[in-house]
Amino acid sequence: MKSALQKQTQEEEMSRLKEQGRLYLKYNQVGKALRIFSTILKERSDDIDSLLILGDSYLVAGEQAYALMLYQQAYQLEPERRDIKRRITMLQPVAASFVIPELPATHPRAIADLIHKLTGQKSQVPQQELEQAGKLMDEYLHSESPAQAVAEHLEEIDNLLPALIELNISHARNDGRYDLADALQEMLSNMLLQGDIQPTHNNGNGAEKAETHPKPQVFVGGVPYRDAPYRLDTIQKALTEAGYEVINIDENQLDENINWEKFELAVMHNPHGNRVLSRALAARAAANQPVILDLATDFSLLPLNHPDMERLGVNEPGVYRSYQASLQLASCICVSSEAHANLLKQSSLPVEVIPDGWNQFDIMWSRPFLHSMFFNLGLNLIPGLIDDVIPLRRAVTRIIREFPHTRLVISGDPEVYQMFDNLPEARKLFLPPVDPGDYPYLLARMDLIMVSHRDDEFNRLRSDRLLMEAGARRIPWVASPVPAYVSWGSGGLIAASPDEWHVHLQTLIQDAELRQKLGQSGYQKALQRDIQSLSKLWAHLAQRSAVKL
Repeated sequence: MKSALQKQTQEEEMSRLKEQGRLYLKYNQVGKALRIFSTILKERSDDIDSLLILGDSYLVAGEQAYALMLYQQAYQLEPERRDIKRRITMLQPVAASFVIPELPATHPRAIADLIHKLTGQKSQVPQQELEQAGKLMDEYLHSESPAQAVAEHLEEIDNLLPALIELNISHARNDGRYDLADALQEMLSNMLLQGDIQPTHNNGNGAEKAETHPKPQVFVGGVPYRDAPYRLDTIQKALTEAGYEVINIDENQLDENINWEKFELAVMHNPHGNRVLSRALAARAAANQPVILDLATDFSLLPLNHPDMERLGVNEPGVYRSYQASLQLASCICVSSEAHANLLKQSSLPVEVIPDGWNQFDIMWSRPFLHSMFFNLGLNLIPGLIDDVIPLRRAVTRIIREFPHTRLVISGDPEVYQMFDNLPEARKLFLPPVDPGDYPYLLARMDLIMVSHRDDEFNRLRSDRLLMEAGARRIPWVASPVPAYVSWGSGGLIAASPDEWHVHLQTLIQDAELRQKLGQSGYQKALQRDIQSLSKLWAHLAQRSAVKL
């Protein structure tokens, strides 16, 4: 039997592991978090927190059967918990269609597959290490003296051991040796887990603290733009994931007394819209301190009726000079579309493209779709851009009349809703604007998303954000031939004329299999834009701008 001291020590270790797992989730280090929580469940199958976190993760990944099993296990332990009951109630209507998983939810292979689905990473080992391990194995196989080759590379083998095991797992599965593959996967998972768990050190008073290292401070802030509502938040999370201490100051709290020199790097989003930021950018540039200028669009092309014209337009001479100065003074200019980058490169400016992203681990992106008697055609717009929808009006009106089960769902701009006053009230629905955090749930009201823009210089600079978000929700789309939409290419159809709009809408309404196929294709593409992937791009850009971890 375990002594009281042993039990206390074990409880403390479990508590420390859970806290570390939560920190990994907070900073979107999904793989590390899931390895920790699955290990906790192997030791403590009655840990409610771990059951729900793992269940929610499987739900986000589309593995509802695993999710329901974990929720039911949690419910048996605490049947009075309403949040657990809600999860089960949500899944029960479709539970009959679930295929019973062959592996336990905490099996290393199941966890590896879950991490792959959530992060888009096929391997839990960095690709560079896999390539190095492959070259090393190839060298041994072709060596005249394999033993000597091993002896000469002992240190390299030690560093690449996880990658070597990963390669052997792949070979075992290809050879049909699944028992060996599972045993190796167990070994790899345990090895990676040890790397995930932060070491503790005695401080001389019996207490233990995790080893900490000072992180470089980075300022991230600016003026929001309605066509890029998540970009600032994404940059903050991506740099945090990359290991930086991110300091954010709300634009309304910026003042002249801030000590800008303490930041090793400043990332300023649309700073010309705030006088304090404009001056800070100029001061840092004069002091030879790095500034990344993040621009949502070319604001010299902003339409007069755009809702952000008052705050971010550059019609006034003073604001225009500030805008042009920021382009010249920044260490680097970051934009979200290739078209915008190419325009700036014509002026020989230092430009990088880091696209818009999303957080796949945010549960709002996996909230279930709302059941409706209608097939809902969605239009998401910001106010003031009604001219973009005019080419679409005729095709949508025809579709609503041709298919009695369809309904037009308009979000954001009441003027666009009024533009379709020829439709019966029962066949159209207006949804008022929502906070960015609720936007993924708003998309759950739509079965197909329409993205319409006029062909003009401003719209050609757009990012692919709207199509990425449709993909994140597995919703098929039809869109205008904006360069970024054509390049995105996954999850929907491009309509270059009113006739094509009508034909594509007609096709997708009638073909459920095609809608499902496009939705899944868009989702797979959207996984490439998760915070974890973008963090590498932002870390690389930060390092190139003279900040070192």
